[in-house]
Amino acid sequence: MAEQPSDIECTIFTTESQGYTYDEVRAGYTDGIDLKNTENRAFYYVDEYADTDFALVYEINSEAMVKVQYTGPLAEELGLEQVAENLYNIIEVIE
Repeated sequence: MAEQPSDIECTIFTTESQGYTYDEVRAGYTDGIDLKNTENRAFYYVDEYADTDFALVYEINSEAMVKVQYTGPLAEELGLEQVAENLYNIIEVIE
């Protein structure tokens, strides 16, 4: 049996374009889990209505954030928190 491929989709949102701050987005996902010991704030959540395993929201700065949606076998193999931390660690913000 062929291994299921991973799918990662990234979207950058700005406060100006979407009208929401990171704090407002975070407040909307009460079941979200904050990543600990990170330089930038980030949390992940499972959206029961999406065709993804989970989404990570990463605050780039006070006016922008990136949403990373993940689907793939690592969610079950490593667990959501570990995959979320791995994704957080590969995000490189260039200012």
